[in-house]
Amino acid sequence: MARRIEDQVVGAGWPVGSLLGSEGDLLARFGISRAALREAVRILEHSGVATMRRGPGGGLLVAEPSRDALVAAIGVWYSYEGITMAETMELRRPLLAAAVALAAERIGAPDAEDLVARARGLGAHGRIRLHEPNAVDSHIGVLSGNTALGLFIDALGDLGVTRLRGGWAELRPVLSTVELDRIATIYRRLAAAVAAHEPAVAVAAAGEVHEMLADRIFDLREQGRRPPVSAARGKLAEQIAGAIRDDIERAGWPLGRVIGSEAELIERYRVSRAVLREAVRILEHHGAARAKRGPSGGLVVSAPDLEAFRRASRLYLQYEGVTSQSLSEVREVVEVAMVRTAAQRVTESSAARLRAAIEAEGARAAGDDPATSFLDFHSELADAAGNRLARLYVEVLSDLVPVRVKASQRSAPAMTAMSGAAHRAHARIVDAVAAGDADAAERRMRRHLRASVDVLQ
Repeated sequence: MARRIEDQVVGAGWPVGSLLGSEGDLLARFGISRAALREAVRILEHSGVATMRRGPGGGLLVAEPSRDALVAAIGVWYSYEGITMAETMELRRPLLAAAVALAAERIGAPDAEDLVARARGLGAHGRIRLHEPNAVDSHIGVLSGNTALGLFIDALGDLGVTRLRGGWAELRPVLSTVELDRIATIYRRLAAAVAAHEPAVAVAAAGEVHEMLADRIFDLREQGRRPPVSAARGKLAEQIAGAIRDDIERAGWPLGRVIGSEAELIERYRVSRAVLREAVRILEHHGAARAKRGPSGGLVVSAPDLEAFRRASRLYLQYEGVTSQSLSEVREVVEVAMVRTAAQRVTESSAARLRAAIEAEGARAAGDDPATSFLDFHSELADAAGNRLARLYVEVLSDLVPVRVKASQRSAPAMTAMSGAAHRAHARIVDAVAAGDADAAERRMRRHLRASVDVLQ
Protein backbone atom coordinates (compact mmCIF):
# COMPACT_ATOMS: atom_id res chain seq x y z
CA MET A 1 0.00 0.00 0.00
CA ALA A 2 2.84 2.40 0.86
CA ARG A 3 4.42 1.88 -2.53
CA ARG A 4 1.12 2.36 -4.35
CA ILE A 5 0.66 5.69 -2.57
CA GLU A 6 4.27 6.66 -3.35
CA ASP A 7 3.65 5.98 -7.04
CA GLN A 8 0.43 7.98 -6.87
CA VAL A 9 2.19 10.98 -5.30
CA VAL A 10 5.08 10.90 -7.79
CA GLY A 11 2.67 10.49 -10.72
CA ALA A 12 0.64 13.50 -9.55
CA GLY A 13 3.73 15.72 -9.50
CA TRP A 14 4.16 15.59 -5.71
CA PRO A 15 1.37 18.02 -4.67
CA VAL A 16 2.63 18.99 -1.21
CA GLY A 17 -0.18 19.59 1.28
CA SER A 18 -2.91 17.79 -0.66
CA LEU A 19 -5.11 15.33 1.23
CA LEU A 20 -4.83 11.70 0.18
CA GLY A 21 -7.73 10.64 2.37
CA SER A 22 -8.84 10.20 5.97
CA GLU A 23 -7.99 7.00 7.80
CA GLY A 24 -11.52 5.76 7.11
CA ASP A 25 -11.25 6.65 3.41
CA LEU A 26 -7.95 4.81 3.07
CA LEU A 27 -9.21 1.73 4.92
CA ALA A 28 -12.19 1.52 2.54
CA ARG A 29 -10.15 2.28 -0.59
CA PHE A 30 -7.45 -0.30 0.02
CA GLY A 31 -9.49 -2.89 1.91
CA ILE A 32 -6.86 -3.52 4.58
CA SER A 33 -6.78 -3.65 8.36
CA ARG A 34 -6.16 -0.60 10.53
CA ALA A 35 -2.87 -2.17 11.70
CA ALA A 36 -1.68 -2.58 8.09
CA LEU A 37 -2.72 0.98 7.26
CA ARG A 38 -0.80 2.38 10.20
CA GLU A 39 2.30 0.41 9.24
CA ALA A 40 2.01 1.78 5.70
CA VAL A 41 1.70 5.30 7.11
CA ARG A 42 4.85 4.72 9.18
CA ILE A 43 6.70 3.77 5.98
CA LEU A 44 5.39 6.84 4.16
CA GLU A 45 6.36 9.13 7.03
CA HIS A 46 9.80 7.53 7.18
CA SER A 47 10.38 8.15 3.46
CA GLY A 48 9.03 11.70 3.67
CA VAL A 49 6.17 11.11 1.23
CA ALA A 50 3.21 11.77 3.54
CA THR A 51 2.26 12.47 7.12
CA MET A 52 -0.87 11.65 9.10
CA ARG A 53 -2.65 14.64 10.63
CA ARG A 54 -4.87 13.72 13.56
CA GLY A 55 -8.18 15.24 14.60
CA PRO A 56 -11.23 16.61 12.76
CA GLY A 57 -10.50 17.32 9.11
CA GLY A 58 -7.30 15.32 9.35
CA GLY A 59 -5.97 12.53 7.22
CA LEU A 60 -2.93 11.53 5.19
CA LEU A 61 -1.29 14.60 3.65
CA VAL A 62 1.41 14.75 0.97
CA ALA A 63 4.59 15.95 2.68
CA GLU A 64 7.64 17.83 1.54
CA PRO A 65 10.63 15.46 1.90
CA SER A 66 13.22 16.71 4.38
CA ARG A 67 16.88 16.46 3.50
CA ASP A 68 17.78 16.80 7.19
CA ALA A 69 15.51 13.87 8.08
CA LEU A 70 17.02 11.77 5.30
CA VAL A 71 20.58 12.57 6.42
CA ALA A 72 19.58 11.66 9.99
CA ALA A 73 18.14 8.35 8.78
CA ILE A 74 21.37 7.54 6.93
CA GLY A 75 23.19 8.39 10.17
CA VAL A 76 21.18 5.75 12.03
CA TRP A 77 22.13 3.11 9.46
CA TYR A 78 25.75 4.35 9.58
CA SER A 79 25.79 3.87 13.34
CA TYR A 80 24.18 0.41 13.17
CA GLU A 81 26.60 -0.83 10.49
CA GLY A 82 29.64 0.58 12.27
CA ILE A 83 30.81 2.53 9.22
CA THR A 84 34.32 3.86 9.75
CA MET A 85 35.61 7.37 9.27
CA ALA A 86 38.07 5.91 6.77
CA GLU A 87 35.14 4.77 4.60
CA THR A 88 33.56 8.20 4.94
CA MET A 89 36.68 10.13 3.95
CA GLU A 90 37.51 7.73 1.14
CA LEU A 91 34.18 8.39 -0.57
CA ARG A 92 33.96 12.07 0.29
CA ARG A 93 37.12 12.99 -1.61
CA PRO A 94 35.94 12.10 -5.15
CA LEU A 95 32.45 13.42 -4.47
CA LEU A 96 33.71 16.81 -3.32
CA ALA A 97 36.25 16.99 -6.17
CA ALA A 98 33.44 16.39 -8.66
CA ALA A 99 31.22 19.03 -7.03
CA VAL A 100 34.05 21.57 -7.04
CA ALA A 101 34.80 20.92 -10.72
CA LEU A 102 31.14 21.16 -11.76
CA ALA A 103 30.60 24.32 -9.70
CA ALA A 104 33.63 25.92 -11.38
CA GLU A 105 32.14 25.14 -14.79
CA ARG A 106 28.58 26.25 -14.01
CA ILE A 107 28.78 29.10 -11.49
CA GLY A 108 27.32 32.50 -12.33
CA ALA A 109 28.51 35.92 -11.19
CA PRO A 110 26.17 36.45 -8.18
CA ASP A 111 26.84 32.94 -6.85
CA ALA A 112 30.57 33.43 -7.37
CA GLU A 113 30.57 36.58 -5.23
CA ASP A 114 28.54 34.82 -2.54
CA LEU A 115 30.88 31.80 -2.44
CA VAL A 116 33.96 34.01 -2.14
CA ALA A 117 32.28 35.92 0.70
CA ARG A 118 31.44 32.66 2.50
CA ALA A 119 35.04 31.51 2.26
CA ARG A 120 36.35 34.83 3.51
CA GLY A 121 34.07 34.47 6.53
CA LEU A 122 35.74 31.24 7.70
CA GLY A 123 37.22 31.86 11.12
CA ALA A 124 36.06 35.48 11.06
CA HIS A 125 35.22 35.33 14.78
CA GLY A 126 38.42 33.64 15.91
CA ARG A 127 39.45 30.04 15.36
CA ILE A 128 37.71 28.30 12.50
CA ARG A 129 34.94 26.08 13.86
CA LEU A 130 34.37 22.45 12.97
CA HIS A 131 31.20 22.93 10.94
CA GLU A 132 32.27 26.02 8.95
CA PRO A 133 34.24 24.34 6.11
CA ASN A 134 31.51 21.71 5.98
CA ALA A 135 28.93 24.44 5.29
CA VAL A 136 31.04 25.75 2.41
CA ASP A 137 31.33 22.22 0.99
CA SER A 138 27.55 21.87 1.24
CA HIS A 139 27.08 25.12 -0.65
CA ILE A 140 29.48 23.97 -3.35
CA GLY A 141 27.32 20.86 -3.67
CA VAL A 142 24.37 23.14 -4.42
CA LEU A 143 26.42 25.18 -6.92
CA SER A 144 27.40 21.98 -8.74
CA GLY A 145 23.83 21.81 -10.04
CA ASN A 146 23.69 18.10 -9.21
CA THR A 147 21.03 17.26 -6.62
CA ALA A 148 22.32 13.74 -5.92
CA LEU A 149 25.90 14.91 -5.53
CA GLY A 150 24.80 17.64 -3.13
CA LEU A 151 22.79 15.18 -1.05
CA PHE A 152 25.67 12.71 -0.75
CA ILE A 153 28.16 15.44 0.20
CA ASP A 154 25.75 16.77 2.83
CA ALA A 155 25.27 13.32 4.30
CA LEU A 156 28.99 12.58 4.52
CA GLY A 157 29.82 15.99 5.95
CA ASP A 158 27.07 15.76 8.54
CA LEU A 159 28.13 12.26 9.54
CA GLY A 160 31.74 13.31 9.96
CA VAL A 161 30.98 16.39 12.04
CA THR A 162 28.46 14.46 14.16
CA ARG A 163 31.01 11.73 14.91
CA LEU A 164 33.67 14.26 15.89
CA ARG A 165 31.32 16.34 18.02
CA GLY A 166 29.85 13.31 19.73
CA GLY A 167 33.20 11.83 20.70
CA TRP A 168 32.90 8.85 18.35
CA ALA A 169 35.94 10.06 16.40
CA GLU A 170 38.80 12.43 16.99
CA LEU A 171 41.58 14.24 15.17
CA ARG A 172 45.03 13.06 16.21
CA PRO A 173 46.96 15.23 16.60
CA VAL A 174 44.47 18.05 17.07
CA LEU A 175 44.77 20.73 14.40
CA SER A 176 47.00 23.56 15.51
CA THR A 177 46.08 27.23 15.10
CA VAL A 178 48.51 27.43 12.19
CA GLU A 179 46.86 24.46 10.48
CA LEU A 180 43.37 25.88 11.02
CA ASP A 181 44.50 29.16 9.49
CA ARG A 182 45.95 27.21 6.56
CA ILE A 183 42.63 25.44 6.00
CA ALA A 184 40.83 28.80 5.92
CA THR A 185 43.41 30.11 3.42
CA ILE A 186 43.02 27.05 1.19
CA TYR A 187 39.24 27.43 1.20
CA ARG A 188 39.58 31.05 0.10
CA ARG A 189 41.83 29.92 -2.74
CA LEU A 190 39.35 27.16 -3.61
CA ALA A 191 36.42 29.61 -3.69
CA ALA A 192 38.39 32.09 -5.82
CA ALA A 193 39.24 29.31 -8.30
CA VAL A 194 35.60 28.22 -8.55
CA ALA A 195 34.53 31.83 -9.05
CA ALA A 196 37.17 32.23 -11.79
CA HIS A 197 36.04 29.02 -13.59
CA GLU A 198 39.34 27.25 -12.85
CA PRO A 199 38.26 23.68 -11.98
CA ALA A 200 41.76 22.17 -11.89
CA VAL A 201 42.97 24.73 -9.34
CA ALA A 202 39.84 24.34 -7.25
CA VAL A 203 40.04 20.53 -7.22
CA ALA A 204 43.71 20.68 -6.22
CA ALA A 205 42.80 22.94 -3.28
CA ALA A 206 40.07 20.54 -2.14
CA GLY A 207 42.64 17.75 -2.31
CA GLU A 208 45.01 19.69 -0.05
CA VAL A 209 42.42 19.92 2.70
CA HIS A 210 41.62 16.22 2.34
CA GLU A 211 45.30 15.30 2.71
CA MET A 212 45.52 17.34 5.89
CA LEU A 213 42.62 15.48 7.48
CA ALA A 214 42.30 11.99 6.02
CA ASP A 215 45.06 10.27 8.02
CA ARG A 216 44.28 12.13 11.25
CA ILE A 217 40.65 11.16 11.85
CA PHE A 218 40.31 8.07 14.03
CA ASP A 219 37.27 6.17 15.24
CA LEU A 220 36.76 5.86 19.00
CA ARG A 221 34.25 3.04 19.24
CA GLU A 222 34.64 2.55 22.98
CA GLN A 223 35.03 6.16 24.05
CA GLY A 224 31.99 7.93 22.68
CA ARG A 225 30.59 10.61 24.95
CA ARG A 226 27.15 12.14 24.83
CA PRO A 227 27.38 15.85 23.96
CA PRO A 228 25.37 18.13 26.25
CA VAL A 229 21.80 18.81 25.13
CA SER A 230 21.59 22.38 23.88
CA ALA A 231 18.64 24.34 22.57
CA ALA A 232 20.97 25.78 19.94
CA ARG A 233 21.40 22.41 18.26
CA GLY A 234 17.99 21.64 16.80
CA LYS A 235 14.67 20.57 18.27
CA LEU A 236 14.86 19.01 21.72
CA ALA A 237 13.10 15.82 20.58
CA GLU A 238 15.65 15.40 17.77
CA GLN A 239 18.49 15.83 20.25
CA ILE A 240 16.97 13.26 22.62
CA ALA A 241 16.49 10.85 19.71
CA GLY A 242 20.18 11.33 18.88
CA ALA A 243 21.20 10.79 22.51
CA ILE A 244 19.19 7.56 22.71
CA ARG A 245 20.68 6.35 19.43
CA ASP A 246 24.19 7.09 20.76
CA ASP A 247 23.42 5.09 23.90
CA ILE A 248 22.17 2.21 21.75
CA GLU A 249 25.43 2.32 19.82
CA ARG A 250 27.48 2.31 23.02
CA ALA A 251 25.56 -0.80 24.06
CA GLY A 252 26.48 -2.50 20.78
CA TRP A 253 23.00 -2.35 19.17
CA PRO A 254 21.52 -5.15 21.36
CA LEU A 255 18.62 -6.10 19.10
CA GLY A 256 15.42 -6.96 20.96
CA ARG A 257 16.56 -5.54 24.30
CA VAL A 258 14.30 -3.18 26.24
CA ILE A 259 16.53 -0.23 27.11
CA GLY A 260 14.06 1.41 29.46
CA SER A 261 10.42 1.97 30.26
CA GLU A 262 8.82 5.30 29.44
CA ALA A 263 9.17 6.43 33.05
CA GLU A 264 12.83 5.35 33.19
CA LEU A 265 13.64 7.17 29.93
CA ILE A 266 11.92 10.34 31.09
CA GLU A 267 14.06 10.27 34.22
CA ARG A 268 17.26 9.32 32.39
CA TYR A 269 17.04 12.07 29.77
CA ARG A 270 15.24 14.59 31.99
CA VAL A 271 12.52 15.49 29.50
CA SER A 272 8.74 15.63 29.45
CA ARG A 273 6.57 12.73 28.32
CA ALA A 274 5.60 14.70 25.19
CA VAL A 275 9.22 15.27 24.17
CA LEU A 276 10.18 11.66 24.82
CA ARG A 277 7.27 10.34 22.76
CA GLU A 278 8.24 12.58 19.85
CA ALA A 279 11.83 11.34 20.13
CA VAL A 280 10.59 7.74 20.11
CA ARG A 281 8.56 8.42 16.97
CA ILE A 282 11.72 9.71 15.28
CA LEU A 283 13.61 6.56 16.31
CA GLU A 284 10.75 4.39 15.07
CA HIS A 285 10.73 6.19 11.72
CA HIS A 286 14.46 5.58 11.42
CA GLY A 287 14.12 1.94 12.46
CA ALA A 288 16.45 2.28 15.46
CA ALA A 289 13.89 1.31 18.10
CA ARG A 290 10.20 0.61 18.64
CA ALA A 291 7.82 1.18 21.52
CA LYS A 292 6.48 -1.97 23.18
CA ARG A 293 3.29 -1.64 25.19
CA GLY A 294 2.29 -3.56 28.32
CA PRO A 295 3.74 -4.37 31.77
CA SER A 296 7.12 -5.54 30.38
CA GLY A 297 7.15 -2.89 27.68
CA GLY A 298 9.43 0.00 26.94
CA LEU A 299 11.75 1.06 24.15
CA VAL A 300 13.06 -1.97 22.23
CA VAL A 301 16.21 -1.83 20.08
CA SER A 302 15.59 -2.80 16.45
CA ALA A 303 17.62 -3.11 13.26
CA PRO A 304 17.42 -0.17 10.82
CA ASP A 305 15.92 -1.11 7.46
CA LEU A 306 18.40 -0.38 4.66
CA GLU A 307 15.67 -0.75 2.06
CA ALA A 308 13.72 2.04 3.79
CA PHE A 309 16.72 4.37 3.49
CA ARG A 310 17.19 3.46 -0.16
CA ARG A 311 13.53 4.14 -0.85
CA ALA A 312 13.58 7.44 1.07
CA SER A 313 16.69 8.57 -0.83
CA ARG A 314 15.18 7.62 -4.18
CA LEU A 315 11.95 9.45 -3.45
CA TYR A 316 13.76 12.55 -2.20
CA LEU A 317 15.83 12.73 -5.38
CA GLN A 318 12.71 12.23 -7.50
CA TYR A 319 11.01 15.04 -5.60
CA GLU A 320 14.01 17.31 -6.20
CA GLY A 321 13.81 16.51 -9.92
CA VAL A 322 17.18 14.80 -10.35
CA THR A 323 17.94 14.65 -14.07
CA SER A 324 19.42 11.82 -16.09
CA GLN A 325 22.50 13.97 -16.60
CA SER A 326 22.93 14.45 -12.85
CA LEU A 327 22.36 10.75 -12.27
CA SER A 328 25.02 9.83 -14.83
CA GLU A 329 27.49 12.37 -13.41
CA VAL A 330 27.29 11.11 -9.85
CA ARG A 331 27.21 7.43 -10.87
CA GLU A 332 30.49 7.93 -12.71
CA VAL A 333 32.08 9.63 -9.70
CA VAL A 334 31.06 6.93 -7.21
CA GLU A 335 31.58 3.89 -9.41
CA VAL A 336 34.90 4.96 -10.91
CA ALA A 337 36.28 5.62 -7.42
CA MET A 338 34.85 2.30 -6.28
CA VAL A 339 36.27 0.20 -9.13
CA ARG A 340 39.70 1.77 -8.76
CA THR A 341 39.73 0.94 -5.05
CA ALA A 342 38.52 -2.60 -5.76
CA ALA A 343 41.45 -3.15 -8.14
CA GLN A 344 43.93 -1.75 -5.62
CA ARG A 345 42.60 -4.01 -2.86
CA VAL A 346 41.82 -7.13 -4.87
CA THR A 347 42.37 -10.51 -3.22
CA GLU A 348 41.90 -14.03 -4.51
CA SER A 349 38.63 -14.18 -2.63
CA SER A 350 37.20 -10.90 -3.97
CA ALA A 351 38.30 -11.75 -7.51
CA ALA A 352 36.58 -15.13 -7.25
CA ARG A 353 33.34 -13.50 -6.06
CA LEU A 354 33.40 -11.04 -8.94
CA ARG A 355 34.01 -13.81 -11.48
CA ALA A 356 31.14 -15.80 -9.97
CA ALA A 357 28.92 -12.72 -10.31
CA ILE A 358 29.86 -12.45 -14.00
CA GLU A 359 29.05 -16.13 -14.55
CA ALA A 360 25.68 -15.75 -12.87
CA GLU A 361 24.99 -12.64 -14.91
CA GLY A 362 25.81 -14.45 -18.15
CA ALA A 363 23.42 -17.27 -17.24
CA ARG A 364 20.45 -14.92 -17.12
CA ALA A 365 18.03 -14.76 -20.00
CA ALA A 366 19.24 -12.51 -22.80
CA GLY A 367 15.96 -10.60 -22.70
CA ASP A 368 16.25 -9.57 -19.05
CA ASP A 369 16.05 -5.84 -18.48
CA PRO A 370 19.69 -4.78 -17.97
CA ALA A 371 18.50 -1.66 -16.18
CA THR A 372 17.47 -3.86 -13.27
CA SER A 373 18.96 -7.35 -13.56
CA PHE A 374 22.57 -6.27 -14.16
CA LEU A 375 22.80 -3.70 -11.41
CA ASP A 376 23.72 -6.40 -8.87
CA PHE A 377 27.16 -6.45 -10.46
CA HIS A 378 27.80 -2.84 -9.40
CA SER A 379 26.91 -3.70 -5.79
CA GLU A 380 29.36 -6.60 -5.92
CA LEU A 381 32.08 -4.19 -7.03
CA ALA A 382 31.31 -1.92 -4.08
CA ASP A 383 31.73 -4.92 -1.78
CA ALA A 384 35.07 -5.70 -3.42
CA ALA A 385 36.15 -2.12 -2.72
CA GLY A 386 35.32 -2.63 0.96
CA ASN A 387 33.29 0.56 1.31
CA ARG A 388 29.78 0.07 2.63
CA LEU A 389 28.81 3.69 2.04
CA ALA A 390 29.79 3.30 -1.60
CA ARG A 391 27.50 0.30 -1.85
CA LEU A 392 24.59 2.27 -0.33
CA TYR A 393 25.08 5.12 -2.79
CA VAL A 394 25.47 2.75 -5.74
CA GLU A 395 22.20 1.05 -4.82
CA VAL A 396 20.36 4.36 -4.34
CA LEU A 397 21.49 5.53 -7.77
CA SER A 398 20.74 2.15 -9.33
CA ASP A 399 17.16 2.36 -8.07
CA LEU A 400 16.69 5.47 -10.22
CA VAL A 401 18.02 4.02 -13.47
CA PRO A 402 15.16 1.75 -14.64
CA VAL A 403 12.55 4.52 -14.87
CA ARG A 404 14.95 6.62 -16.99
CA VAL A 405 15.44 4.11 -19.82
CA LYS A 406 14.02 5.40 -23.11
CA ALA A 407 10.86 3.72 -24.36
CA SER A 408 12.66 3.03 -27.65
CA GLN A 409 15.16 0.89 -25.76
CA ARG A 410 12.52 -1.38 -24.22
CA SER A 411 11.83 -3.55 -27.26
CA ALA A 412 13.01 -7.17 -27.13
CA PRO A 413 15.84 -6.63 -29.69
CA ALA A 414 17.02 -3.49 -27.84
CA MET A 415 16.95 -5.33 -24.51
CA THR A 416 18.98 -8.17 -25.96
CA ALA A 417 21.56 -5.76 -27.39
CA MET A 418 21.83 -3.83 -24.10
CA SER A 419 22.14 -7.02 -22.08
CA GLY A 420 24.94 -8.32 -24.26
CA ALA A 421 26.84 -5.03 -24.26
CA ALA A 422 26.51 -4.62 -20.47
CA HIS A 423 27.66 -8.18 -19.81
CA ARG A 424 30.72 -7.84 -22.05
CA ALA A 425 31.66 -4.54 -20.41
CA HIS A 426 31.26 -6.04 -16.95
CA ALA A 427 33.48 -8.98 -17.87
CA ARG A 428 36.23 -6.66 -19.11
CA ILE A 429 36.01 -4.60 -15.92
CA VAL A 430 36.33 -7.72 -13.78
CA ASP A 431 39.37 -8.85 -15.78
CA ALA A 432 41.09 -5.54 -14.97
CA VAL A 433 40.08 -5.61 -11.29
CA ALA A 434 41.20 -9.23 -10.87
CA ALA A 435 44.55 -8.32 -12.44
CA GLY A 436 44.94 -5.41 -10.02
CA ASP A 437 45.11 -2.97 -12.95
CA ALA A 438 43.38 0.09 -11.45
CA ASP A 439 43.99 2.31 -14.50
CA ALA A 440 42.42 -0.20 -16.92
CA ALA A 441 39.52 -0.84 -14.53
CA GLU A 442 38.84 2.90 -14.32
CA ARG A 443 38.98 3.39 -18.11
CA ARG A 444 36.64 0.47 -18.74
CA MET A 445 34.16 1.60 -16.10
CA ARG A 446 34.06 5.13 -17.53
CA ARG A 447 33.52 3.75 -21.02
CA HIS A 448 30.74 1.46 -19.79
CA LEU A 449 28.90 4.19 -17.86
CA ARG A 450 29.18 6.74 -20.66
CA ALA A 451 27.84 4.24 -23.18
CA SER A 452 24.82 3.68 -20.96
CA VAL A 453 23.97 7.42 -20.95
CA ASP A 454 22.59 7.14 -24.47
CA VAL A 455 19.76 4.83 -23.38
CA LEU A 456 18.49 7.24 -20.70
CA GLN A 457 15.89 9.94 -21.29
